[in-house]
Amino acid sequence: MASIKGAKQRMDDGRSIGKHSTYSAYTSCTNMTLNNGIMSFSDLGDEVQIEIASITNAYTELIKEKGEEEKPINYFYIHLNSLDMLTLENSTNFRANLTILLILMRQVGETPLRRNFEKINGFLMKLMDVNQIVQTKHYSKLVIDCLIKLYSAQLPLLWISRNSHIFISRMLSFAVLADVKLSRSTSICLQDLLRNICESKKSVSEKLLTEIFGFASAVIEKVTESRSAETLMSLEKIFNDLYKFAPSGCVGSIVTSLANIISGENEAVEKYALWMLESIFISELKPEEFQEEPLSQLIIFLNSKCLNIVSRDLKLTFAKTIHRILKTSIKLFPSLGKNDLVCGTFKTFWKLGFKIDSHTIQSLVGYSTDLAQLYCGNVSEVDKLFHEIFVPLQSGQINESDVSVVFWKAAVIGFCKYLEQSKIFIDACQSMLIYASQENTIIAEKSQDLLFTSIEYGGFNAVAKHLELYIDLKYEGQPIHLQNAYLLKAYCTSKIPASIQIYLDLFLMQIKSIYEKATESSNEHAKTYFKLLHHIIELLEHIVKNSTDFVSTWPTVVQVIVEGSTNMIEMRKAFLRVLRNGITYIKGNTDKEDVVNVFKKTTGLFLPILLHAYTTKIIRTSTNAIEDLSKDFVLDIMMDCTEFLSPRAANGIFNTAVKRYDEIVEDSNEANVYINLLRFVVMFADVSLMEEIFNFCKLVYTGQKGCGDKVHVMRVFGKIYEKYADPSFKSFFENVAWTPEQLIADANFMNIEDKQTICRNYILLKIISTQPDYNSLHGMFFLCRAPLLRSLCKNNNKRFKERTVHDLAEIWSLLSQMAKKENIDYETNLSNYVDVIVTAINDSYHLVDEKQANDLREGAYTELVNFCTRSYEHFNFEFWNKLTNFISNARIYEETKSSIICLQLKVVKFLVKSIPQEMYMDNRTILLSLLPHFIKNMESNVIKSHVRMVISEYLNICEEELVLEAIKNKSLETFVHNVVKDKRRRQGKSLYGDEDDEYEGSIHSKMTTKTAKTGKSKIDEDDDEVNDLLSVFGGNKDIGKSRNVKESGYCIRENENTDILDLLDGEKVAKNIIIPPKKKKQQSKINDDFEKLTFSKNKEGRLVIKDLESEYKRKIGSKRQAEDVEMDSASDNEEKEESKTVSKKKAKRMINASKRVR
Repeated sequence: MASIKGAKQRMDDGRSIGKHSTYSAYTSCTNMTLNNGIMSFSDLGDEVQIEIASITNAYTELIKEKGEEEKPINYFYIHLNSLDMLTLENSTNFRANLTILLILMRQVGETPLRRNFEKINGFLMKLMDVNQIVQTKHYSKLVIDCLIKLYSAQLPLLWISRNSHIFISRMLSFAVLADVKLSRSTSICLQDLLRNICESKKSVSEKLLTEIFGFASAVIEKVTESRSAETLMSLEKIFNDLYKFAPSGCVGSIVTSLANIISGENEAVEKYALWMLESIFISELKPEEFQEEPLSQLIIFLNSKCLNIVSRDLKLTFAKTIHRILKTSIKLFPSLGKNDLVCGTFKTFWKLGFKIDSHTIQSLVGYSTDLAQLYCGNVSEVDKLFHEIFVPLQSGQINESDVSVVFWKAAVIGFCKYLEQSKIFIDACQSMLIYASQENTIIAEKSQDLLFTSIEYGGFNAVAKHLELYIDLKYEGQPIHLQNAYLLKAYCTSKIPASIQIYLDLFLMQIKSIYEKATESSNEHAKTYFKLLHHIIELLEHIVKNSTDFVSTWPTVVQVIVEGSTNMIEMRKAFLRVLRNGITYIKGNTDKEDVVNVFKKTTGLFLPILLHAYTTKIIRTSTNAIEDLSKDFVLDIMMDCTEFLSPRAANGIFNTAVKRYDEIVEDSNEANVYINLLRFVVMFADVSLMEEIFNFCKLVYTGQKGCGDKVHVMRVFGKIYEKYADPSFKSFFENVAWTPEQLIADANFMNIEDKQTICRNYILLKIISTQPDYNSLHGMFFLCRAPLLRSLCKNNNKRFKERTVHDLAEIWSLLSQMAKKENIDYETNLSNYVDVIVTAINDSYHLVDEKQANDLREGAYTELVNFCTRSYEHFNFEFWNKLTNFISNARIYEETKSSIICLQLKVVKFLVKSIPQEMYMDNRTILLSLLPHFIKNMESNVIKSHVRMVISEYLNICEEELVLEAIKNKSLETFVHNVVKDKRRRQGKSLYGDEDDEYEGSIHSKMTTKTAKTGKSKIDEDDDEVNDLLSVFGGNKDIGKSRNVKESGYCIRENENTDILDLLDGEKVAKNIIIPPKKKKQQSKINDDFEKLTFSKNKEGRLVIKDLESEYKRKIGSKRQAEDVEMDSASDNEEKEESKTVSKKKAKRMINASKRVR
């Protein structure tokens, strides 16, 4: 079979070994493909190569005489005609001809091989009958290679014929008889050939399939004698995924043959044998392939062999194979999971763990855990295993038994369903509890770690009754004994369902006793008792969420909660958390009628406790309480159980809340408590009660009843409108509640500016989201546009604005989903959404109230910018033209508010960005015509930065001259040119040597020129950008402190009023030279400091003199940094811009801000 020999591997078709050979010295063939194929046979002797060269030279002359090209196909047909004269008399000639035939068959493709199948196959079949060929390795290998290549090129229909089955049988028999070692390429061809045959199983005879898999068994028998790992490796690859096609009994025979190979004599052979076994049991096997007893014996045999292996890699291979075989065997024969095979294999892996390093032991642990979960036998076997593993973990040995630690955890996890029945496990846990209290820290830590794992997977039911907590409540005068109280937290880590009844039996009486101790005024350990009580109740909270006996014990739990909340005020929140988890359990089991019924019967018991906790002020009677109870926490619990409450209960709660509210005169906080309680009542009220609640809230909202805050009433309205889509409340929303039209028309409702904004928008969003079709959804959004968009203005709280952005994004998502559902195209939906925003902007110009108009306009433009940000890539030309016309028409209105102008500039930027590339030349003049309107008011620094951003975007579609021509303002030429310079700098272009050098607006110092030639750092680039921005703002008192001034001492002033400077005009140059002031005061201060020189020691103890000049500079820098003030935001600072100069640091921040916008 296949022989893979490192560097001597045969190459695939068309590849060369890339070195000079004897053949290349004698051949006259110029076809490189053929030559490379011949030279890839590196095991050919010189005589054979010379013979091949002479044959190919003769073929080349014939081809040239016919005037044809030197293609492999032409060589193939000439060589095919010469095969009839081939004999064994000249062995060199015979080998050369077979080699040429194989090379040409690999290069001509499948069609010529299919057409000449009978001739080639007949020739090769005759050769297989010759004894000399069988006995000669070189000949037999070439014959097999040619046959496999020939057969793999045929159509699958060929193998329907019974006659063709004979060819395969003879080929496989010949391969076994001659003990042929296949090359890699031939092995791949054989694998594809056998796969094609097996996949056409309906047309292939059972006999042929039996012979194919019998071939595998025969090769394995050969390997048993030869111990050839290469042959077995090749066989493993060929049959890798073919076992599912095997006839009954064939796979079992192969498995038996492979088991005979595993003797411990040859590591490589055993490794491939194990790989082959693993691939067999990964396949889709049927029970009839094997018998239960032989599989069991195979696993026992492999377990015994792997313990005697020396190689680490081979041990892991054994473990992986055993894991796969046992897992598949249990799947085929479930009864195998009941005997001692699983526990025996687990024990083998545990013993194997002592013989490998800690880095690879996790693989064994994983295999062991996986197998343990399949065990379904008697607990006695598990007890035996636990006993053996726990022996090394006894006291003094635990520090040296890390392997047993990890395998104990694996056993606990894998055999978790047996832990409650296992006496050995319980005894081990009790021993661990004792070891965990020892003084030896390492032993204690490892024992506690094991105990935690055991509790986590054993569960509360299995261990709680057997592990004593040692809580000594009678021991007075000394610190109480809580040595094992950590077990309470350990129980909470378990995800195994637990029994509430066991908990009540263990802790119910202790809860009362501990609370009595905690509340004794003379008890100095009261805080400790409270913490202990907190953990005990926390355990009940954990168990209730995942219990095994909820139905039978829930009434008792509710009674405990009621009594605890009433009598143990400090622990009320802990008891209510138990109730919350009980409600969570109910919600997860609503399909179980008995669970729901038992919960409904207890609502009358715990609901008064919740209402009392919510409506009364909690007076702390002790300073040792663990946590305070908030009203929001109680209200959340009440909200969770509304679906289990009846409308009758809602009537009683409402009447009581209204009565209490009417009794309150001045305390608005207490009044708000009862208003918020109505949010709970609304969740399960009927229609008639909903009318009463609505009318009551309307009176409170209009100030006609009580002293409650409007924002809390708005939250109640929000809960009411959550039922807008409920058919049972249709008459209520049509006849009693505010309709959307009434909400929009009510000025008091629409003009709210505080926290009520969120509630109002929430109501509108609920109304919009319940619309049945696209047109009604879009129409309702159009109706509610003003209040929603006005919420985005800058005057609102940042959190409110973020919430509104989320609401509008949700509306867009609803419109998109509805449009897709009704087959409305995306562009139409896009246009409809923007129409609502544009309409709101146009409406703002007709409002009388200037503040409302500005807020609506700013909010609408903000949403338009947000919309363009996420959708500009989808603008088609029609929509782009529509939006451009709108911005163009907006120039009619003289806008004075800089925040709105900046938003308009952002929209223009997206128009420039989204214009289709093919429309640049025809439509860029439209965009350029918009620019002059926005540069009229350039006094605001924020507007200047936005104009700079827009001009930079314009430069992507047109040249600088067109921008200047559109602006028609000579005073801004320098400003535009600075933008161009900045853009070129970003793109990596040089500032010197360009065509625009004559328009440079500044003279650079030597340092600047040197830096530009050598490549600027990021800091230098930022400084240049800041200086450019400072020049636009009209200079700055700090400009003389730039890097250039420090280096050369002089620089040329540059600002938007500076024309092109004529260096030959000495008068103009003199006017624009900046001379930095001398720093006499600083120098004199430094000189004074030098008079105070002192000696000191550094960390190494050496005598040093402090550098006072550096120290002074550091102090000055810290002082400047402390005095620097953060720049206000664009929207908040626009009215404060009285000065036209800015600091260099502020200018740098503005540059960075404009980068982020772009």
